[in-house]
Amino acid sequence: MYGWDSYFIQVGLLRDGKLELAKNMVDNFSYQIKHYDTLLNANRTYYLTRSQPPFFTQMVLGVFKQTEDKKWLASQLDSITKYYHYWTSAPKLNQETGLSRYYDLGKGIAPEVISSERDEKGKTHYDRIKEYYHTQEVTAYDVSQYYHQPSQQLTPLFYQGDRSMRESGFDPSNRFGPFNADIIHYTPVCLNVLLYQMEQDTAEIYQILGDNQQSQKWRKLAQKRRQLINRFLWDEEAGLL
Repeated sequence: MYGWDSYFIQVGLLRDGKLELAKNMVDNFSYQIKHYDTLLNANRTYYLTRSQPPFFTQMVLGVFKQTEDKKWLASQLDSITKYYHYWTSAPKLNQETGLSRYYDLGKGIAPEVISSERDEKGKTHYDRIKEYYHTQEVTAYDVSQYYHQPSQQLTPLFYQGDRSMRESGFDPSNRFGPFNADIIHYTPVCLNVLLYQMEQDTAEIYQILGDNQQSQKWRKLAQKRRQLINRFLWDEEAGLL
């Protein structure tokens, strides 16, 4: 079960009347959060250090809107709160902006790269990146942060970015510079908008359960995040976030 892939699968399951399977997916994710402190990138041991874009509350509400089971809905609150804390605590939280970022909690190489991500010549993703850095000019960021030219080796900060890129769901691309290596230096719009949605969803859940005080608390959190997104992530020249 991959994190955000499962959300889109669940949307289809609910539309096709596969309610029990859709509910079981939520319960499985809730189990992960309770036992491993987060909803995992996927359910394998080498994913214990990272999550994926947060759609958990959308999955919870998707099931509830068909079952109207308030007891089950209330049973998800501890997991929701714990998962929210994961995204809004350091090092995920950027203290300067109050917004969140993708940040894998592990160190070093991503195990799946060495074990399976090899081309027909036996080269890994990392081998190809070292070749690129050695032969190409990079202007999107200070490449010396990520590649030590004299030794032709990737730095620990590169591996941190590489792992964190995998948490974002935007696998190797140039969204945050070549290979997304610079991702930990951004508070991405996508992540913070999803957290805004999570805050709104949680407020709705508490409203459904009749707890107006908690509902208001979460709406205030959403309002604050909206203000921060508009303050720090709005591009006036481009006219978009």
